Amino acid sequence: LEYIRIPMYRWTVSLQQPLTGGYRMHHDGEVDVRATYTIIACAKLLQLLPPKKTQYSVLNRPKVVDFVVSCQTYEGGIGGEPFSEAHGGYTFCGLAALQLMGALDNKD
Repeated sequence: LEYIRIPMYRWTVSLQQPLTGGYRMHHDGEVDVRATYTIIACAKLLQLLPPKKTQYSVLNRPKVVDFVVSCQTYEGGIGGEPFSEAHGGYTFCGLAALQLMGALDNKD
Protein backbone atom coordinates (compact mmCIF):
# COMPACT_ATOMS: atom_id res chain seq x y z
CA LEU A 1 0.00 0.00 0.00
CA GLU A 2 2.99 2.27 0.33
CA TYR A 3 2.92 3.21 -3.36
CA ILE A 4 -0.66 4.56 -3.18
CA ARG A 5 -0.25 6.70 -0.05
CA ILE A 6 0.81 9.93 -1.80
CA PRO A 7 -1.74 9.71 -4.66
CA MET A 8 -4.46 8.88 -2.12
CA TYR A 9 -3.39 11.81 0.04
CA ARG A 10 -3.61 14.21 -2.91
CA TRP A 11 -6.98 12.82 -3.92
CA THR A 12 -8.45 13.14 -0.43
CA VAL A 13 -7.24 16.72 -0.09
CA SER A 14 -8.94 17.57 -3.40
CA LEU A 15 -12.27 16.22 -2.11
CA GLN A 16 -12.43 18.30 1.07
CA GLN A 17 -14.80 21.26 1.22
CA PRO A 18 -12.61 24.04 2.65
CA LEU A 19 -15.42 26.02 4.28
CA THR A 20 -17.11 23.18 6.19
CA GLY A 21 -14.38 20.55 6.52
CA GLY A 22 -16.64 17.80 5.12
CA TYR A 23 -15.68 15.58 2.22
CA ARG A 24 -17.23 14.64 -1.12
CA MET A 25 -17.35 11.04 -2.31
CA HIS A 26 -16.27 12.22 -5.79
CA HIS A 27 -15.63 15.53 -7.54
CA ASP A 28 -18.88 17.52 -7.92
CA GLY A 29 -20.62 15.14 -5.49
CA GLU A 30 -22.48 16.15 -2.36
CA VAL A 31 -20.63 16.81 0.88
CA ASP A 32 -21.92 14.46 3.58
CA VAL A 33 -21.04 12.32 6.58
CA ARG A 34 -20.77 9.11 4.50
CA ALA A 35 -18.03 10.53 2.34
CA THR A 36 -16.31 12.06 5.35
CA TYR A 37 -16.28 8.70 7.15
CA THR A 38 -15.00 6.90 4.03
CA ILE A 39 -12.13 9.36 3.59
CA ILE A 40 -11.20 9.21 7.28
CA ALA A 41 -11.29 5.38 7.28
CA CYS A 42 -9.02 5.22 4.22
CA ALA A 43 -6.69 7.85 5.70
CA LYS A 44 -6.48 5.88 8.94
CA LEU A 45 -5.66 2.63 7.11
CA LEU A 46 -2.98 4.36 5.06
CA GLN A 47 -1.60 6.17 8.13
CA LEU A 48 -2.37 9.60 6.68
CA LEU A 49 -4.01 10.94 9.83
CA PRO A 50 -1.66 12.96 12.02
CA PRO A 51 -1.42 12.30 15.76
CA LYS A 52 -4.44 13.51 17.75
CA LYS A 53 -2.57 16.37 19.40
CA THR A 54 -1.54 17.85 16.07
CA GLN A 55 -3.54 21.03 15.51
CA TYR A 56 -2.82 21.33 11.79
CA SER A 57 -2.84 18.89 8.94
CA VAL A 58 -3.82 19.05 5.32
CA LEU A 59 -6.70 16.70 6.19
CA ASN A 60 -7.67 19.45 8.67
CA ARG A 61 -8.81 17.36 11.64
CA PRO A 62 -10.46 20.25 13.59
CA LYS A 63 -12.61 21.24 10.59
CA VAL A 64 -13.63 17.62 9.95
CA VAL A 65 -14.62 17.18 13.60
CA ASP A 66 -16.62 20.42 13.48
CA PHE A 67 -18.40 19.25 10.32
CA VAL A 68 -19.44 15.92 11.83
CA VAL A 69 -20.58 17.55 15.07
CA SER A 70 -22.59 20.14 13.08
CA CYS A 71 -24.58 17.26 11.55
CA GLN A 72 -25.99 16.25 14.95
CA THR A 73 -29.73 16.87 15.17
CA TYR A 74 -31.89 17.89 18.10
CA GLU A 75 -32.77 14.21 18.70
CA GLY A 76 -29.11 13.36 19.22
CA GLY A 77 -28.61 11.40 16.00
CA ILE A 78 -26.54 12.51 13.02
CA GLY A 79 -27.86 13.51 9.62
CA GLY A 80 -26.05 13.34 6.32
CA GLU A 81 -25.34 17.05 6.38
CA PRO A 82 -26.09 19.93 8.74
CA PHE A 83 -29.81 20.59 9.31
CA SER A 84 -30.97 17.31 7.82
CA GLU A 85 -32.89 14.46 9.43
CA ALA A 86 -30.96 12.00 11.59
CA HIS A 87 -30.49 8.50 10.19
CA GLY A 88 -28.98 5.35 11.70
CA GLY A 89 -26.48 4.92 8.87
CA TYR A 90 -25.30 8.52 9.04
CA THR A 91 -25.10 8.30 12.82
CA PHE A 92 -22.81 5.26 12.49
CA CYS A 93 -20.64 7.05 9.92
CA GLY A 94 -20.36 10.18 12.04
CA LEU A 95 -19.52 8.38 15.26
CA ALA A 96 -17.07 6.06 13.50
CA ALA A 97 -15.30 9.03 11.87
CA LEU A 98 -14.99 10.75 15.25
CA GLN A 99 -13.67 7.54 16.83
CA LEU A 100 -11.08 7.04 14.07
CA MET A 101 -9.87 10.61 14.60
CA GLY A 102 -9.75 10.18 18.38
CA ALA A 103 -12.39 12.90 18.78
CA LEU A 104 -15.36 10.98 20.11
CA ASP A 105 -15.16 12.99 23.32
CA ASN A 106 -16.16 16.08 21.26
CA LYS A 107 -19.66 14.62 20.83
CA ASP A 108 -22.51 15.11 23.30
